[in-house]
Amino acid sequence: METSDLAPTYEPKVDTFAWLTIRLFVTFAVSDPREQTAYDNRQVEVATSRLIAWTRQEAGLPCNRRLVFALTTIEGFVDGCLRSVGLQPEGTRSVPASFG
Repeated sequence: METSDLAPTYEPKVDTFAWLTIRLFVTFAVSDPREQTAYDNRQVEVATSRLIAWTRQEAGLPCNRRLVFALTTIEGFVDGCLRSVGLQPEGTRSVPASFG
């Protein structure tokens, strides 16, 4: 898969430098579920880009699929997004400091 397979008009709402460091990982991560989900490609690209940017910038995790798509990571991402807009998350867990 080429990195140009992401929608050409897709402009992620993440830091430009962060996007440059995660773009290839995002491209390959979104290629797998494209035919296996009811969501359109843009929705998958947006959600995945934001999740991966958060895991790198906020959680300090490497670009590793097992870590990025772990339930605890996704819960931490949702928790952080809700808190950033002033909502109190319910029923989510924090991202563990180590996936030891």
